[in-house]
Amino acid sequence: MSNICKSWFYGFVFIFVDFHIFIDILPDPIGYYFIYKGMTRAKSSPFPSTHKVRLFSYILMFLTIPYMINIEQFTGSSTAYADIHFFTIYNIIVGWMDIVLIFYIFQFLIQALDKYQNYSLEDKEVRSILLRGCTFYVSFRMLIMILHPFSMNVYEQWDMILYILIFISIVATLYFLLILYRMKHHFSEALTTA
Repeated sequence: MSNICKSWFYGFVFIFVDFHIFIDILPDPIGYYFIYKGMTRAKSSPFPSTHKVRLFSYILMFLTIPYMINIEQFTGSSTAYADIHFFTIYNIIVGWMDIVLIFYIFQFLIQALDKYQNYSLEDKEVRSILLRGCTFYVSFRMLIMILHPFSMNVYEQWDMILYILIFISIVATLYFLLILYRMKHHFSEALTTA
């Protein structure tokens, strides 16, 4: 199980960090491949979320290929990319699929904890962290996805709210990575060898 969490951790580092020099140095499809590869280690898992994580990571692996290229560098302006409605809808679909993937990853971690751990005080604390993390991260990402279309039409007075949301988004992402890192150390190898 710790190998699965390790693959997820590195996968989400690739997904969350965008560093472009003509192309994305840490491409999202490789991050989703890490997540998919982590789930292949749990192919005999009895959890319903296993198949869903594998399916969504596989689909997102291909859907995020266009994100590897920074369109602005080739068009010369950011408006040429932003004016195309197809890419706006495409980004919204990928964003919602990413939220669903993360929700199922949390479900998988909770189900694995329930099945393979002995409900010690530490396990109850970890389960509580997973439930709070899932609620906080998924709810916040949904809020960002809902508010994003409106952010283009806000007045200057609302800029501070957008900056606060961006800051909270970075904190939420780091919190999610911290949860994956902690799960890597918490779980035994029970599910990997099952």
